[in-house]
Amino acid sequence: MPQHNGVGYSNQYSPIKQAQFRIVIGTFLGMVKGIFKRWGPGRFQYWDLMAGTGQSPDRSKPGSAAIFVEEALRLGVPFDAYLFEQNLHRFHDLSALLGHRDNVSCFQGLHQDNVGMTLSGKNHRARYGMIYVDPNGGVSDTSAINEIITAPGYDRVDVLIHVAANDGYKRGKTKPIGERIDGVLDSIKKKTWLIREPYTAHQWTMLVGTDYPAFDRWKTHGFFPVDSEQGQEWFFKLNYTAAEQKRYINRPEAIGVIQNLPGVPCPSPVPGGAKEGDGEGQLDLPNLP
Repeated sequence: MPQHNGVGYSNQYSPIKQAQFRIVIGTFLGMVKGIFKRWGPGRFQYWDLMAGTGQSPDRSKPGSAAIFVEEALRLGVPFDAYLFEQNLHRFHDLSALLGHRDNVSCFQGLHQDNVGMTLSGKNHRARYGMIYVDPNGGVSDTSAINEIITAPGYDRVDVLIHVAANDGYKRGKTKPIGERIDGVLDSIKKKTWLIREPYTAHQWTMLVGTDYPAFDRWKTHGFFPVDSEQGQEWFFKLNYTAAEQKRYINRPEAIGVIQNLPGVPCPSPVPGGAKEGDGEGQLDLPNLP
């Protein structure tokens, strides 16, 4: 993906990503709003670990952090947002855009060094929230994610990852099998993973890690459990190059790494119609719900 001031942005694909993010975060906020209405008031907590400037390079379109704030305000969900940006210049832009709000905190530096300041030591009622990770390339360090979701009272904070499998994992073949997307998911302490259909030759996709899946609600927006037939088909294409897919078709023992994912049984063989090149070079975009 083209980079602008060190941040990946594509005039063709980034608006699609942000439209999908708006749907996903709006769906999750809606579910939590219902929980608050039934069980008493609460505050949604949002962590954007790579927030950038909070807007497109030309400042005409909102980025993920700004979209979250817009959706939370639209739905009337009380929230606290924690936004992280390592680059000083991008941090200043982010702070100028959103930092004036009392319920938005912006942090400059590595998110691994700062997430601890956002956690309360009091183990009171369960907290609901979302951690969003949208890296340039692959996710190389999940320690901050686990620091949040393993803290007392934070197990109902879910994880949303946006990645391009070909760019961050398979294309350069720098990571062995077991240290690609399967390794990332296995390293994050969530019971269930949901996957959305990859799109474009880069194989962009969104992955949701949760301990309390509302499958029907997520399925409406194109997400399937990784252990479902559809989820396994997509995950297989994400985790392996075209040549590897050809070698491993109908060889469950060769793709046994998927068994290591939380809640995932022994994977079924890839459908017999799979062939070399599946999952790469596709330009058909998924229908947005």
